[in-house]
Amino acid sequence: MLDDVSAIDITRLFGLGLMRQAHANGHKEELLTLLCQTRLSVTSDPRDKIYCLLGLACDSGATDLDTRPDYGLDIRPDYNLDFESIYRDLTVKIIQVYSHLDVLCVPKHMESSGLPSWVPDWRAMSAAGMVSLTGREQNSDRVCKYRAAGDSKASVKFAGSRAILGLSGFSVDQIVECGGVETPEESSHETSAVRWIFKAFAIGLNVRLQYINWKYVAGVYNREKYITGEDKIDAFWQTLTAGYYFGPVRAFDEERALYKKWDSYLLTFGSLRHWLPRGIFVALIFLKLCLQGFRTFFALTVFLPLYSTGPGPFTNMMPCVLYRRVVRTFKGYMALAPASTREGDYVVLFEGGRLPLVVRKNEEYWTILGDCYVHGIMDGEAFNKDKCDIMWIE
Repeated sequence: MLDDVSAIDITRLFGLGLMRQAHANGHKEELLTLLCQTRLSVTSDPRDKIYCLLGLACDSGATDLDTRPDYGLDIRPDYNLDFESIYRDLTVKIIQVYSHLDVLCVPKHMESSGLPSWVPDWRAMSAAGMVSLTGREQNSDRVCKYRAAGDSKASVKFAGSRAILGLSGFSVDQIVECGGVETPEESSHETSAVRWIFKAFAIGLNVRLQYINWKYVAGVYNREKYITGEDKIDAFWQTLTAGYYFGPVRAFDEERALYKKWDSYLLTFGSLRHWLPRGIFVALIFLKLCLQGFRTFFALTVFLPLYSTGPGPFTNMMPCVLYRRVVRTFKGYMALAPASTREGDYVVLFEGGRLPLVVRKNEEYWTILGDCYVHGIMDGEAFNKDKCDIMWIE
């Protein structure tokens, strides 16, 4: 039975557990936080994705907000409305009340939902790792405080129809190269030991090839310094973690050491990739996997103290890479972007945005693909209010 439990099922249970714990402690969360925690759950009526959480939220009424007691989200169940209107109006209210764009950072499905690109489709959310909203999803205070647009505040405008949203912002950079998409490993139901072993080798091979692909997209093997002046390898591993650290303070040297251990475990000869034919390179990775497997088998059956500790905890520091890809911009920035990102898309800073957003130009309008972590501009370094102009988003 446990083999049938997916990562999505675990995420659903984890979110419900956090909600129950907060409720038991008499603590109410914002509605957006609750929506993030239950984003992978389903309801028979899509309107209930919002309505069923109103009694648990601290800001659903007209006077619930501690920080703004004169005005909450003021949401009342009305089943005469269609779910599209409910989702759209909630998005606008969150932006208007809080003056930030966190609601635009909820991960999206790659498929079109029929809603405007700026409206989260709460019916079927993507299982992609959450960047700016990780703290909301996990009830955690120990997250990076992004402020890519400085202390600016968001406001909304509409062009004729309420389906076209106007936000003040500007394009920072353009994406010129994209790596592959990180997807979860599928659980294996193979009954044959031989097939199970070969499937495990295939997964290990794909993970390593993906990692090498990301390193080359990011330009890690180029000896030049990163645009911020730091070593590119340091910029790279911080991009993989989206700048997060899992402690009360940042322990940079310890995190770098964890990354190096993880890097050496995955591949010790990645620098050979640029001149070795792909077939020989894959064979070398396969040989390394075999040697690691034999070493583990020997250690477990002959001399337990020799057992390898594996890649270490660095993997646990990358909660945001799922269904995302490493990309490089025209100016040389490394970024962790949504899976739907492709070459030619733009990185934009909107007023009130804690993170940059990846957008695509469609004639006179823009489409939001999702948020991204861009190493080097997450603390307002690239934001310039004088460059801002209204960008219309459909």
